[in-house]
Amino acid sequence: MAKRAKRTTPPVVVAPASKRRIFISYAHDEKRLAERLAAIVAKLGFEAVWDENFRFGHGFHEQIKLYIEHAHVFMPLLTRRSSQRGWVHEEIGYANAFNVPVIPVTIGRGVVPQQMIEMVQALALLPADETFSLDPEVQDGGPQLTDRQVEEAARQFEQQCTRELIAWLIDRKASPALARYECAAHAEERGILLARYSREVVDLDGVKPQLVRQKGALSSFSIPREVITHPLWTMRYKGARRSEFYKTVLREERLALEAHARRGGCHLILNIKLGYQPFADGANEAEREGKSRREIEREAAVSKISRLQALSEFLTSVGGVSLRVAINDNQPGPENLLMIGNWFASESVTAGIGTGYRNTLFTRHAPSIETRIETFDQELEGLIRATVGNERVTKAQRSAHVSDEQTVEFALKHLEQAIKECEAVSDAPRG
Repeated sequence: MAKRAKRTTPPVVVAPASKRRIFISYAHDEKRLAERLAAIVAKLGFEAVWDENFRFGHGFHEQIKLYIEHAHVFMPLLTRRSSQRGWVHEEIGYANAFNVPVIPVTIGRGVVPQQMIEMVQALALLPADETFSLDPEVQDGGPQLTDRQVEEAARQFEQQCTRELIAWLIDRKASPALARYECAAHAEERGILLARYSREVVDLDGVKPQLVRQKGALSSFSIPREVITHPLWTMRYKGARRSEFYKTVLREERLALEAHARRGGCHLILNIKLGYQPFADGANEAEREGKSRREIEREAAVSKISRLQALSEFLTSVGGVSLRVAINDNQPGPENLLMIGNWFASESVTAGIGTGYRNTLFTRHAPSIETRIETFDQELEGLIRATVGNERVTKAQRSAHVSDEQTVEFALKHLEQAIKECEAVSDAPRG
């Protein structure tokens, strides 16, 4: 029996937590003020997102839509002139459609949110300056804010826009029931969307690392990263028929998530005891093909060994980032929850053991993802204290922090034991 490779432990670099994003929309006439407001937003501890973040080679309007969908708060900057332009209300309407909190910032007198934003409370700046009023009929190149007005507006904004106000706006939209979802009906669609959403974050956020959180079964890191002709794929689907397309989609899922995990870290809640069957209808279908129940059990064990080995190799090879693992063998069925930073979440509603997840719901709704992250993190740490903590420390020390290294070693030990149990059934020791 092959020995498990020793896990290397380079210094851990903890990726910065994803900040809450405030997307600032403005007309280019007000760019100087937008820069000042962005600096104030950053000073409050949020990430100010505006067209300076846009990337060349990507559609301008498509990036606006994606940033609004991913925003915790949408903040349109309005003057009398810009409020008359159609794109302003289109963007606000788009944010409202996705239940993204909207807080308009109005500049000068006579700027009253109309149509879709008439019921939204605005931050009114420069209300005392009776000489300042941009005529909506003036074309580009007309009156603009003076340096004094920019500084006065920024001062008023800093007074009105507090960290507590932003947090309150986000909390009002934090329920998952308010999120908009995209549904992947089949396992192949799920893999395609996971890869697309994961790469989309890189496209929008540059090279910033994102923490991967995943709960369910053996995680996406039990999928082989090798090409689909590798023997590991034959082991994974021992006795089952899977198309090259299906395998390719799964591999793309693994690679896309791994690109984040190796840079931004990975927190996993695993269900090691979950079984695997090589056929959708289990033993009955296999028996109709002339296979004995013993052969069915053997193929299922080989299939699970391939998954356990792939996951063990991933956990052993990742270093230099936060890697925390909890085990919950009492999870209610093959559920699966995945989050990349606070940029998107996916949750699978149904699954067939060994046949993939179905009816997977995807969302970019940042306020509700915050709620899911908080719940996940509490569950992760509770499981770690209840399992790793019980084994490693005394009762008096149980509330102390359990290191990343301890959680990984605990998981690897249980994976090793599960492999031995499967080998006893499969009669197929590792080479």
